Amino acid sequence: MKENYTIQANWEEITLVSYKSKGRSIPGEMKDSDWNQNSDNTELLSLKSALREILSDEVLQPFRPIEYIYTDLSGNIHLKTGMRPNSLLFRDRKDMQNVPARFSTTIQLILDFYESQFARDDELLDWLTNTLLKINRLSDLIKIINKYKNANVLPLHFQIFFILVGIFDNNLQNLVFSGDEEKIENILYKFKFLEISRLEKNRLYDLVMTGENPDLLGILFYLFNDTFRGIRNIYSVFDIIKERFDVLELKDKKEFIESYKETGNLLKTFFLMKKVYSPEEVKSWFAKEKEKYGKSERNQENCFPGYDETEDIIQKYKYLKVEKKAHTLSPFEIILLMNTSLALQLKNEILSIHDIHSNSYITNRALAVLNFFEMDYKKFLLYLERSGSLKNHSECLYLKAIAYLELGYRSEAYKILSILNQYFPDATVIKESLKRIDPIKA
Repeated sequence: MKENYTIQANWEEITLVSYKSKGRSIPGEMKDSDWNQNSDNTELLSLKSALREILSDEVLQPFRPIEYIYTDLSGNIHLKTGMRPNSLLFRDRKDMQNVPARFSTTIQLILDFYESQFARDDELLDWLTNTLLKINRLSDLIKIINKYKNANVLPLHFQIFFILVGIFDNNLQNLVFSGDEEKIENILYKFKFLEISRLEKNRLYDLVMTGENPDLLGILFYLFNDTFRGIRNIYSVFDIIKERFDVLELKDKKEFIESYKETGNLLKTFFLMKKVYSPEEVKSWFAKEKEKYGKSERNQENCFPGYDETEDIIQKYKYLKVEKKAHTLSPFEIILLMNTSLALQLKNEILSIHDIHSNSYITNRALAVLNFFEMDYKKFLLYLERSGSLKNHSECLYLKAIAYLELGYRSEAYKILSILNQYFPDATVIKESLKRIDPIKA
């Protein structure tokens, strides 16, 4: 059962507490009559009744901050306004000649009332907030909110909402939350200014994935961007973002593409990039990917050891390390570096990235090569099979042939090396490997 919350104020701190006894005194809380005694509340009650007759039940609800918030892929929280045509706010939608005029007049009279005096009515505040946000009259709403704020009776969830969307400065630095939060605005406040727990992250994930709060998709992307394992992972988030890709802002589109590249799904990445980048940029990226995955013509020339200088490969590794892409080195480049003083460093980087991207073809290929270097040929073959089309890279095929040879599968090794020899007749290392196998016995 959900608990109710209020502010317990004292000179030292503001504490968010729960209370179950209605008769309990809440320090710092004042009765409505204390605020209304200098105002003629009759006029406001009359206007409230008029508004109740005009507005639909959908609007005459308690204010829920989460309905007016959305997040971008950087985890920033934004205000969402102007969501409904005015006509959908009205109870009587048949008399559209007179109702809008009555509505405008009533709203203006309420604004005029608060311009000259103040009377606290939290229910009316809920209605006005829902209404004015839905019709994009934020400036009028702020005038009323400031009246409550100046009287120190603005409810806490209103304060948190206007702080989250950047309208108010955060003056709740002494706000203390007890345990894992249920209220979404409280979780978002903790995310923005404090720290949220794993349970709170999971709650946000479930709310978005079940469709209850789809506008929090951006913060979900931000929080789970590096989570590739477990029940709650980034892949499901990727799928939803792809469906909404066309309505994303340009900044979010580019941020998503950069993250999605890590999946190794070149085809889908290619089509996403075509929607955002120029043909020249897409072509340049695709050429680099072909080279990285061993499918470019230039790569076929240097597909075996002895063509690239060790120093050049070391420089390439240092560059990729900064980009956290050392796992994209070619199989022979990894083997060469494993014979240098950089071996332990490279191994740790590959293992670390595989822990995060265990389903990625290119990380599985890198891990396969590590196992080959350590002469664990069965593990090499296991991870190579998880490398998708990358297992057909010429260097991978050569290593596979050697692994077969070491495991005693001479016939399979001979067949692979013979095919490679046809494609790379000048590769000495292939010829030498073939000499190790007696074709008759193979």
